[in-house]
Amino acid sequence: MPEIIMGDYFYVDLPSQQVEWIYYNPDSTSGGQYVINYFDRQVFETALKQFEASEEIFDYIGSASEQYLADKGSMYFQVIRDRLNTEKPDAIGCGYFTLDQMSLLFIARDLIDEYCRAEFNSPAIFRDLRKIGIGYTTTEDSKHDIQVYANLRDFRLETYLNDKIAAYRCFDSLRDMVDNGLCDLDFDDLVNIPDWAVKTFEETESRDSMASRIATVLRDIYPEHFEMLVEERGDIDDVIAAMRMGLKQPDTIEAMVSELSDLYWEFKPTGSNDVVARELMTDLHHMFTEMACVPVYDREPQILDETFSALGISGYEINFDREGICISNAGQSWHNEEFYRHFVSKLTPEMQKHLMKTDFGIYTDFKDLSAHYDVILSLPENHRKGRSDAR
Repeated sequence: MPEIIMGDYFYVDLPSQQVEWIYYNPDSTSGGQYVINYFDRQVFETALKQFEASEEIFDYIGSASEQYLADKGSMYFQVIRDRLNTEKPDAIGCGYFTLDQMSLLFIARDLIDEYCRAEFNSPAIFRDLRKIGIGYTTTEDSKHDIQVYANLRDFRLETYLNDKIAAYRCFDSLRDMVDNGLCDLDFDDLVNIPDWAVKTFEETESRDSMASRIATVLRDIYPEHFEMLVEERGDIDDVIAAMRMGLKQPDTIEAMVSELSDLYWEFKPTGSNDVVARELMTDLHHMFTEMACVPVYDREPQILDETFSALGISGYEINFDREGICISNAGQSWHNEEFYRHFVSKLTPEMQKHLMKTDFGIYTDFKDLSAHYDVILSLPENHRKGRSDAR
């Protein structure tokens, strides 16, 4: 059973600008009771104007409050006791700190409300003091919603991207927040989230999505391997968390592609599973190259050399002239997309599968490079044969 909380507890309700003052009276005829005083901002500010000593201020407030009693053993007594044990008050004790905190909350309310009325022509909404909306827009590319909140509980101005916190400005106290944050609110400054914060957010979102996607593919297409990972890690959330961490490192991503490639050739998924498995490996490789390498068109000679080597093909020479890249072999020369149309037309399905099996990264790079020249490399459907599941 929750213990009886002693002391004076104050809860400020900014929408109504009222304060709830709760304390325990052990000397009641019922053997104990909670006393609940309700007073409004006007009573509070009148007390501050008329008196200087904190004892006199609280005596006046107590005498001007609407008072309710919750006797020990009543249902209301239990409700109040549970609240005191679970809900953090805005201030504790009948001292100057409590008076200062209540004053600052009302000042913060006024500053935010004045800003909202001037900027949006509507009052501020104080339903949740951790999320008081003070700005909304989208990024320039319209990909992300930007929402800014004033958090009066934790003394922060918080910026959210797509409902996830992306940046925040911390203050030492409510007074610091009022003096240095709320007194000069500017919409453009509030929603001007730095490029690095957007990039960090997008990278985190990408890792989260990719980690869940990998886990789903392993569960649905390679269940035996997935069950082994779950047994090693403890549960699926731990598996996804480990993958999310691994996706921060290019070397780990490259290893994931290699492991998925080994699973792909061991179990040879077919139909939609084949497409899903290869798309996952392709997207993982793209994540790796974005983190560790330059774009494929800036690595063209290297990719072509690796492709020729993986296929065991020799005799092609790579040069550059005024028209761009020039590849020659046995007295013939091709420029740019001409070469890719020529070379891709010579690649049989068996050669493509050999390239995929030898190094899925090389295969993906060459496929992307061909697509850069509008030449599409793809396996015919009748060459995607194998088992339909991982059993």
